[in-house]
Amino acid sequence: MPLAYVVLSILGAFFLTKHCSKRIAAFVVAAWILVQPVAHHFFILDLPGLPFDLQPTRILLIICGVLSGYYLFLRKPLKSERRLSIMQSGFALLLLLYVLLVAVSVAWNWHSLTASNGIAIITGPLTAVLLFYVVNRAWCEKFETAIFRTIVSMGCASALVAFIQIGINPDFLKSCPPRIAFGSVIRSSGLFNSEYDFAYFQILALVIVAETFRPSKLKTSLALILILSVACTFHRMATIAFFVVSAVYLMKYASPSRMAFVLTLMLATICIALPLFFAIEGLRSSDFAKDRLFQDTATGRIDQYIKIAREIPRNLLGVADATSEKFFQISKKNDLLQSYEYAEGQWAVRPYRVHNGYLEAGINFGPFGLCLFTFLLLAPMINFWTSIQCAGRIALMTSLTLLIANLTNGISTLSLYLPLLLSLLVSAALRREQMARESSDPHCRVAARPFSNIIP
Repeated sequence: MPLAYVVLSILGAFFLTKHCSKRIAAFVVAAWILVQPVAHHFFILDLPGLPFDLQPTRILLIICGVLSGYYLFLRKPLKSERRLSIMQSGFALLLLLYVLLVAVSVAWNWHSLTASNGIAIITGPLTAVLLFYVVNRAWCEKFETAIFRTIVSMGCASALVAFIQIGINPDFLKSCPPRIAFGSVIRSSGLFNSEYDFAYFQILALVIVAETFRPSKLKTSLALILILSVACTFHRMATIAFFVVSAVYLMKYASPSRMAFVLTLMLATICIALPLFFAIEGLRSSDFAKDRLFQDTATGRIDQYIKIAREIPRNLLGVADATSEKFFQISKKNDLLQSYEYAEGQWAVRPYRVHNGYLEAGINFGPFGLCLFTFLLLAPMINFWTSIQCAGRIALMTSLTLLIANLTNGISTLSLYLPLLLSLLVSAALRREQMARESSDPHCRVAARPFSNIIP
């Protein structure tokens, strides 16, 4: 089944990008969006003699590196392509500074890292930079449309898988260990490696549906499917992110012409909130609820956050990664080690994960890493807060989603799926904004939903 999905995804990426003027770049990005969550778990190739393996994101890095070399040295940029300043949004500049800081941190802590981990840490943010540059150079309206359609298609496919997982077979295309929501109910993760990655991606897909689809039964149906798939994750922070992003979006962008969609969205949120509230209240007295909802999260994580926060100023260049010996010693000193069974009957200890993206960036790359990562997520919100282009609005909402997500989940590593998507979407949004400013067509300057005549 995973192989069949990968083959269908590649065919789908080809179909979605066949009308783009720069088909290779568009196809690579679309295929990565569809394939990466599944292939990252089921199809990782070992490279004999090399200290790293070959996974979808590293294949993306190699291809983006080749395309960047082509665009930089062999293909003369068009006038519109040359005039995009990195200082215009600050995002690209912050991204470059983040790559530099990561490289310095890895070099400083190289003695406590394995070669494979050191290479992996550097290649993550480097992939984000190259992807940003390739999208900037390959952008066109059809490219942007293809990417939006690809994300919505991925969201719908993941929603279908989540419904099968929650109602028929919990192990269907499951790429992560089963996690209990309550009772015998298993959290759905769709096509992703965790339920929270799945939920945050679905929120992004929902924003794209809201921005690029005209009011219709199709739009309402897709929105409901995506909302229900978020509910299938039973993830608390994802539910909070859904409410916050929905509220911000509706307050900023809702208009009378979208009233039906808004009312449907509000009704769906109520339908999600009430069952969750009563389920939690009903389980409040159980040992599971006390341990999972209150002691584990409200007490254990806060204590961990305080201890990690105190260590950040003491490590100005960080520890580079949670797998380093330096981080192990810090965790040991603060009593943040846990036992785990790595083979049958074989036990070992390892540090607890830092369930906070900001603190993870801080302990990995020092106080400067914490600041740069935070500003990196804030930059799209500042840049696109007043945008009237749908691409800018989507980038803004993606940034807001990740700002919330990193409060309890470590999504600070720029080799991960969602941060790379943010880099892609910000680059596309900057090109859209640039074209709107420079175009002599007034429709291009003011169009809030430029693809309303393309997507039904």
